[in-house]
Amino acid sequence: MDKNTIIRILVEKLENEIRNSLKENLHKNPMAGTPLEGMFLLQIINEECENYRNFLSQSQDKINVTQNEIDIIISTASKNISRQVFDNMDDEDDDNDFQNFNFQDDDFEDDENENIENEKFIISSLFYKFCFSDEVAALFLNDDSHSEEIAQNIKNTTNLSDSASFLMFKAFLRRNNIQINQIDDDRFEYNNFEFDFNLTRRKIENSNNYFEILSNNIENVKNEDGIELAVANNFVIYIENNKPKILCSVINDPYINKYSIRRVQTNGISSSIGFITDNKISTICEKIKEIIPKKEIVKSVNSNPKLNEQFKNYKEGLMSLIGDKNPAKGSDDNKTISFYLGLANKNKAFDFYELVRTNNNGAYFRIHTMNGFSTIAETTSEVIYNDLSKTEWFDLIYKTSMKHFFKEEVKLFKSGYVKQKSGGCLGMIIGLSFILYFTFNILTE
Repeated sequence: MDKNTIIRILVEKLENEIRNSLKENLHKNPMAGTPLEGMFLLQIINEECENYRNFLSQSQDKINVTQNEIDIIISTASKNISRQVFDNMDDEDDDNDFQNFNFQDDDFEDDENENIENEKFIISSLFYKFCFSDEVAALFLNDDSHSEEIAQNIKNTTNLSDSASFLMFKAFLRRNNIQINQIDDDRFEYNNFEFDFNLTRRKIENSNNYFEILSNNIENVKNEDGIELAVANNFVIYIENNKPKILCSVINDPYINKYSIRRVQTNGISSSIGFITDNKISTICEKIKEIIPKKEIVKSVNSNPKLNEQFKNYKEGLMSLIGDKNPAKGSDDNKTISFYLGLANKNKAFDFYELVRTNNNGAYFRIHTMNGFSTIAETTSEVIYNDLSKTEWFDLIYKTSMKHFFKEEVKLFKSGYVKQKSGGCLGMIIGLSFILYFTFNILTE
């Protein structure tokens, strides 16, 4: 049996598997009757293609097909079924020419406009799904190695083709058996449908924070019934201190003739930020800035005043708590404001009360207990970007200090116990045994 015949048989087998799965699950479509009902069908097609790909990959030696031929089989069957589902084609139109594993041009001549509409629907639907994917959101927002790698990419990349968001979207397309081709800097095509994607970076004034926005020009998307659908046109990342902090999607709603901005969370839930009349970059950024906490829109790192100038009420708030104990002054510059108190009955032990600058021009309060050059324990507050009132500083310092003094290692140290690094648990047990034995002997004498 020649290779073309093998390919044809395998394509037909996959098509039958997909049709059967569609028939079995059609009544389970949770989006039936909504503008997104096609997404459920597309998911079934993708799952069957992925299962079939795994089957062929595991049986490569027996079936005698290469990995490239497997890709062709999956792509051809997926394209055929997608055309039939989204074009509402009849079953008798299945006699396509698979020569060279591609359709001949005359297959598309009569239905070229319809095919372009379907291809537009597929790309638009997948970008919509990408924007609201909890998996995608987790990759950007979770505090792990993946998000660190993405953050580094965003920091070092300003062009579309190498950007994290566009690379991730192309991977999302490939996972759904869709391959797009770049025909110009910002111009792409999927079969006969051409569309634009571009990347814009907009810096927030007087800060190192910025927006990175992946945009497309897709519009007027309709389903097979001619109903116009909502379209995701912008995928927005708000970057703070070189880390993605907020994800949003901008949706063109054809029924109210406005754009909706929705914030995307890692748990698969999105929330509305509000509506805008256009999706210009400036309009999008101004709307999203409304939900950014004021303390997160920080001043430029280049303006680096002394801490006592930036946080003028800090010292007064601190002295309200420890001023009557006559603290000694350690340092007072643009990096640290430090005061310390000696501990009773301990010549080399101190509690340090410090305001410490962060690398993004904020500061946090820190209290740490030291014995000589050894740190017994350390406790820090949240980062503060703007000066607090005297009372607010007092509350923050008091709460942080109480949390510190209730730490077990601090209580043990101040009560006279100093943990020995080399003794471990055994040393502690021996020491306690000796104390008990010694005490017992005194009491019995």
